[in-house]
Amino acid sequence: MKIQELVNLLDSQIEIERRAVEEIGKTVKMTKNSAFRLLLNKLVLDSQRHVDMLLTIKDLAAGSMVSLSEKGQFKRAIENHLRDEEEMLRRIREAAKRIDEPQYSVLVKHILSDERRHHEMLKDLQRVLEWKTETDQQWWDLLNKWEWLY
Repeated sequence: MKIQELVNLLDSQIEIERRAVEEIGKTVKMTKNSAFRLLLNKLVLDSQRHVDMLLTIKDLAAGSMVSLSEKGQFKRAIENHLRDEEEMLRRIREAAKRIDEPQYSVLVKHILSDERRHHEMLKDLQRVLEWKTETDQQWWDLLNKWEWLY
């Protein structure tokens, strides 16, 4: 497939996914039921993730990389997020130890698992910011490591 065909295909899919994010997001804002909202938010997050995946394909196909000016901003943001994640991890570990109702415990353990992965991913992103040069293969290797995202 030629690059322009790929871009056109991706752009049309991005538009559809963004529309889904917007429409489902409206329903999320209206609902008072937290369980319903949790499930709808999963759809919103998946569609937003699809947008990000499609944009990643476009960027890598075009050779877009992280600019030097962005690296400083990202470094500070990642450091702040790591501190926040460490606090979230500490708190959710404590909650997981104390909650003994099985139906609640399942959700808390899922959060704990997510927080551990988030922490590891942030560490990987810190390493990305240390790259002296960037290649498409480095990005694909990193994305493949985090395949659970998709």
